[in-house]
Amino acid sequence: MLHIDIISHIICLISGFMSCFLGVLLYLKYRIKALKYYSLFILTTILTVAFTSAGRYVSFAIDVETSSGNISLYLFIFQILLYFINLSFTFFSLSLINKKRMMVNSILLIAPLIFIFIIIFFFWTNREFLMSEKGSFFVRLSFFINLGSLFLTFVIQSILIALQLKFMDNLDLKNALKTLAFYFIVYIPIQSLVIILEAPEYVIFTSRNLFYTGLYVISLIYATRYFFLSIPSITDKIEISEYFIREFGLTEREKEITELLVQGLSIKEISGKLNRSFKTVNNHIYNIYKKTKVKSKMELLNQIRENKIA
Repeated sequence: MLHIDIISHIICLISGFMSCFLGVLLYLKYRIKALKYYSLFILTTILTVAFTSAGRYVSFAIDVETSSGNISLYLFIFQILLYFINLSFTFFSLSLINKKRMMVNSILLIAPLIFIFIIIFFFWTNREFLMSEKGSFFVRLSFFINLGSLFLTFVIQSILIALQLKFMDNLDLKNALKTLAFYFIVYIPIQSLVIILEAPEYVIFTSRNLFYTGLYVISLIYATRYFFLSIPSITDKIEISEYFIREFGLTEREKEITELLVQGLSIKEISGKLNRSFKTVNNHIYNIYKKTKVKSKMELLNQIRENKIA
């Protein structure tokens, strides 16, 4: 069983690094905000897997089972990593559905953070308490609250993403998100059951590693397909949503110029089509870029896609 456990960690880490690397490449190529947050999410899961691997086979291999102090430290660092997984996945989801942070997001992010700060407070003021059995129990309680918050975030945000799929035109993105949402919704109850039934530690970690490995493989498949086969074109037909207009405060003229701009028309062509001077159109484009906080047509196109769902 030990060998299976080690192999699952290694496969998980390798596939994770590959998925994160490709995600970063996609973000650098297209500057899409959701890709940035997804890459951060993958990175935090990799760091968590790496930390637990080190904890199980290197630095904590001797003392973690016999010292409540070491257990407390291990779980404290572990739950900080879990919190950043929670944070990055939340921002990834919100960037996809174009919603501001909702009450449920705030609760699921603030509750575990309070426990983390309490532990930090005790660390600086009463370190002996954390090393005691009561302190160890409190750290364990904090850990399970953090873990429960993460699981709820996975399920809730996956459901929200699934509900928004019908508004997405990009077939590759829709299929990828549909697969990921289904994957999260099905897996989390299973993993929760494994933990509640107090399965052996290697079963819990192997199950988690299989989940992350599957997540990374799905990401690699769709990211590779998107990167090499479905490269977005500046000449794609784009509809400017009312949400986009309200979000960035564009005027009717700026909306009209934006539509022509993302269709690939030059400033000269736009000025001729609208019967306006080159300088006037150029000033409008400058204002559009300033309002939408972009520097190029490609960035503007990505901004429109990201803010398409009202």
